[in-house]
Amino acid sequence: MAKGNHLDEVCKELDELSMRMLDLMKQYIDLKMTMEDHVKTGSLHLAKSRYIMGNKSVSVLQLPTEESELSAQTKVVGSDGDVSDLKLELSKMSLSEENSKNARDDDPQEDGLKKRKGKKENDSGDKDNKPSNDIKDEQNKSPKKRDAMQDPLKWFGVLVPQNMRLAQTSFNKAIEISIDLANVQLEMNSVREKFTTLVVEKKDLKAKSTVVDDAS
Repeated sequence: MAKGNHLDEVCKELDELSMRMLDLMKQYIDLKMTMEDHVKTGSLHLAKSRYIMGNKSVSVLQLPTEESELSAQTKVVGSDGDVSDLKLELSKMSLSEENSKNARDDDPQEDGLKKRKGKKENDSGDKDNKPSNDIKDEQNKSPKKRDAMQDPLKWFGVLVPQNMRLAQTSFNKAIEISIDLANVQLEMNSVREKFTTLVVEKKDLKAKSTVVDDAS
């Protein structure tokens, strides 16, 4: 009797997983269509911007090279927990946060120590050492981390048309939807694995039930 109840529970859970899979499939299709719409809209606005500004002003020539020091404004991170319950999310960093972080890296006390050290070395009469002003100039010439992160719109100039900003908004929405798509797909994989496991368990329970009936 207990085996029969357990078999009913397995069948009920299989039905629930089947309904959940259908719901996830609908979500996946809807999200994919929405993402395609945002990509098409962004591409259209980008084409209009290229028409307004000119072919040479909006091209791959404005994109940063591999040697450029850049920081991503958006990163994909996975939530902590079980692998079966893994979910992805976007971690966004604004330009103001990056600038304040880099400002903390440039400690004024450290600069003051360098200046005093340079002054002490000059007072010792060593002619080979550079003055503190030269040291400061070399530091200013070195690449700053605060320049590593900037608005991608500035790659195409300071005054960009409104279509360029609309294109950026559409592409950002497409990125967000792509994360939702990935999460739905991860859940679909988890549901499929659970469904397969329960199907095997259901077959075993039916086989055992048949053996018991034949024996009786």
